[in-house]
Amino acid sequence: MYKTLHAFGCSFTNYKWPTWADYLHVGGIAENYQNWALPGGSNDFIFHSVVNCDMQNAITSEDLVVVMWSQTHRLSDYTQDQGWTLLGNAYLHQPKERMKYYSEDKAILEQTSYIHAVSKICSANGCDLRMFSVEPIQGLESFGDFLGYTNQHDYWRETLPGDHHPSPQEHARFAQHYFDLDADSVQQLLDKANQTIFDSPSPHRQQYIYRPEKLNVPRI
Repeated sequence: MYKTLHAFGCSFTNYKWPTWADYLHVGGIAENYQNWALPGGSNDFIFHSVVNCDMQNAITSEDLVVVMWSQTHRLSDYTQDQGWTLLGNAYLHQPKERMKYYSEDKAILEQTSYIHAVSKICSANGCDLRMFSVEPIQGLESFGDFLGYTNQHDYWRETLPGDHHPSPQEHARFAQHYFDLDADSVQQLLDKANQTIFDSPSPHRQQYIYRPEKLNVPRI
């Protein structure tokens, strides 16, 4: 068992229903759990979150770091006063004027640099590192590939009407496929998630079902 699980990503890592990261924790992979992900998180946000964690000396040789990289076409802003503003899909949510300065090629190059840098950080700290991606990235296993998707995220099947995030069951399957977890504990959380979401008269209004130590602060 690891001392601490540090999870990084976007809403595929931190959502209102349990994600793969939550199942890793309840499945007994680590004594402690810190989920640094935020919905809408871009790859630069994810990278800076890992750096922030490292600057706090939070990552040790006894820890497991798991990063799920997001889509390359996400943008974010940051100010010292307000912190991160996570803007999501650049093609859907940004003014055309701003998109004049966006380059998909540059975003892919930056992503490659982020992945390389995180590997170096974890190697220097002596921790174990696993990296995945939401959609295919060369050299990484992706959630989309695991679930058999061939289209982009916006076309993934709905778990709830209008909500294309993977279901609690899909997150549990993903976690159990790559890690040795306590099956009973995973199933208990999965049952709770399914009951809370699918038996609720207002599932879209449900708050976080499982939320220990999420949104670690301070954030740079």
